[in-house]
Amino acid sequence: MGTVVPWYQENIPGIHEMLKIMAKQTHCHFTIRIHESLLPEYISENIHIVAQPRKVKQQELLARKNMKLFISHCGANSLLEAMYAGVPLICLPAAGDQPYNSAIVENLEIGVWVQRENMVTEIGGAMDLVLNDEKYYKNAQELRSAILHEFKNKSQKAKFLENVANVINN
Repeated sequence: MGTVVPWYQENIPGIHEMLKIMAKQTHCHFTIRIHESLLPEYISENIHIVAQPRKVKQQELLARKNMKLFISHCGANSLLEAMYAGVPLICLPAAGDQPYNSAIVENLEIGVWVQRENMVTEIGGAMDLVLNDEKYYKNAQELRSAILHEFKNKSQKAKFLENVANVINN
């Protein structure tokens, strides 16, 4: 499970725009972990809210076969979990290693980086792009395969970290 990155008043319009876009995707289901104070009055039936401070079983969600997109702050844990699961990302970095990790995501073409201050205008296009351009899913799945390759002779942790380093450095 990744860290909790706070959202602030200036992020509310972007969050509400993201929720509107999700509500229009009636064939999709979304799970969002967020503080209730940041939510609009109405939430669409296809959006499941997990109110902070409750936890989400992130690895279990990412491992689902029907998981098509992970919107994340892109901290190290969340990034590694998404890579391991082969799930494309939309990165909304806040601080620390998150912008660097988001640049890696874009470089590997397993997702896109949206600046938080541009959420209102860019989140819809980012969601459409990652969900409809097969290259993101294909690249995420290929990365997963590369990471998991030859786990047999080493501990999972050692091999996973070695493969992640090799993929990032090549």
